[in-house]
Amino acid sequence: MQEAIERYCDVMIGISRTALEARRHTIRRNLRIGVLILAISLGVGAGLANAEFLSPGLRGLLANAVSILGTVALWTPVDNLLFGLPPLARAVRIYEAIKALAIELRFTQDQSRMLLLNAESRDRPITALPMRP
Repeated sequence: MQEAIERYCDVMIGISRTALEARRHTIRRNLRIGVLILAISLGVGAGLANAEFLSPGLRGLLANAVSILGTVALWTPVDNLLFGLPPLARAVRIYEAIKALAIELRFTQDQSRMLLLNAESRDRPITALPMRP
């Protein structure tokens, strides 16, 4: 059983690491595109703010609208960077911790409940936890 758990954890660690690297690659690509769009929109906004052929109110409105467009272009990459990577990295750590456990399971007399008799990690042992099937 221990070997099966370790194999499962190895597979899940590989899947999680692959997903993490793919997400990092996507975030880097999207950040480059977002920064480029932001730079272009700020340049266009500055040009619109100085456009003499537009009324002052329209210049301000268009300059702000284009600047907001550039900011929104960065929204998803920054969101993925801040909130998309940590769950994937956490999954890798969890599977590594599960893989490091030494687990011993035994069934009770009536076979309706299982006891986790021993799950030792490097930090502390866990003994006699009732588990529901």
